[in-house]
Amino acid sequence: MIAKREIESLLGDATPEAIFLHSPNGTVRYAAPGCEAVLGADARAVVGTSIIDRMAQQERPRLTEGLLRAHLRGQAYGPVLARTNDEAVRWVEMRTRPVHDNYGGVLELHTTMRDVTKRIKIHEALSIRERLEREANQLSHVGAWRIDLDTQDTYWSDEVRRILEVDDAYVPTAESMRSFYTAESDARAKSAIETLLATNERQLLDLQIQTAKGRAAWIHVTLKCETESGRAVRMYGALQDITQRRQQDADQKQIVEELTRQRDRMSEFGHTVTHNLRGPVCNLVTLARLVRESADEAEATELLRHIASSADQLLTMMDDVGAVIQVDREGSVPDDDVDLNDSITNVIKGFTADIHGSRAQITWDVEECATLAYPRVYLEAILRHLISNALTFTTNDRTPEINIVCTIQDGDACLEISDNGAGIDLARYGDSIFRLRTTFHRGNKGRGVGLFTIRNIVESMGGDITVDSIVGQGTTFRINFTRYKGEKT
Repeated sequence: MIAKREIESLLGDATPEAIFLHSPNGTVRYAAPGCEAVLGADARAVVGTSIIDRMAQQERPRLTEGLLRAHLRGQAYGPVLARTNDEAVRWVEMRTRPVHDNYGGVLELHTTMRDVTKRIKIHEALSIRERLEREANQLSHVGAWRIDLDTQDTYWSDEVRRILEVDDAYVPTAESMRSFYTAESDARAKSAIETLLATNERQLLDLQIQTAKGRAAWIHVTLKCETESGRAVRMYGALQDITQRRQQDADQKQIVEELTRQRDRMSEFGHTVTHNLRGPVCNLVTLARLVRESADEAEATELLRHIASSADQLLTMMDDVGAVIQVDREGSVPDDDVDLNDSITNVIKGFTADIHGSRAQITWDVEECATLAYPRVYLEAILRHLISNALTFTTNDRTPEINIVCTIQDGDACLEISDNGAGIDLARYGDSIFRLRTTFHRGNKGRGVGLFTIRNIVESMGGDITVDSIVGQGTTFRINFTRYKGEKT
């Protein structure tokens, strides 16, 4: 048996570890000073008790089995981590080895315990922080990468791999990122890196990429470098998937532009209606005053005739305003399956007298797009207004000719109505051609409402309208019925 003094001399009186000699069942025969720092009890209080009983309940079966195995096999056990049964959470690292007699038999066990609570908590905190950072990166779609500029060693975070849609087996290199950029973005990224290395100033830019799976996407990239002795040695990058944000910005921009167009159109409409109503109303007021003041019956009769004419003009104007408002209000009118040949024929019948009187020739070719999904009432209103204009603004030196063509261009139905009439001075009227009450020719009965109404109809249904014209030669109106229809929901 080893004497107590010899044991203390061998093990040392002062140690940062708790050291025990004990039986296979954990009963302590000797405890070196230092136990209190590890187990919260001094050496004297530990002697005669079981170190296993000082461990948490769930740890005891595992430790009992390990100590017994060390005794029977004469082999070391550990290191193992275990929790004590203190009120405060305490983790210890245990290492146990057998103490042999002169014949190789196991006398007892020698166990060293080290308090590793702080280390475990640091590891847990790091693990939690790493998990939080990973979750935050996934939630915000932010990944990070690093390149050692000397060795070219490259690291990509999991989120970078997710954004670029590469698997875990993909091995990135210093040049790998460039393979995902579009040509324009690659040039911009190269320029930003050159600026970063030259100035050590952080670079921010949005780049377009194509992922490994072929998906087009946008990323926001932040670049910075680490220097040593004034020389760049490592480059870091953070990238965020902003594809959804870019789409939302584009959608919002489109909504703002559409609302701005509607605001401007309504502002123009209100201003023009106010201006044009003032004339007939003032005229009626003046004529009524003259009738009251007139003493001549014949003169009063003539004034009343003018009042009736002004009232008719006012009523016509109000009808025009009502038609324009109805188009704005009923912008979601359902489509009809319109037979273009039938609609053109039906509209032309309404101009029989004008066609006969002017000897106008109207031709059409709609074989490429014989049917059209569009509200019939709107389509025929468009045809009626444009054919009416072509029959109205003619020249005296030639027979009016009107040609109607409907084709498919880039998947969109497009209508062209051309004439050889008087034409429009686009240099003078180009900016106002579709405004309400704008007329381009003197001495005619046009009221400047038709083109405004057509534009309202076409745009409310998701299309657009353009015009080409040469004064004295004729005019062509082109309508794309569905250019923006998929964007208007």
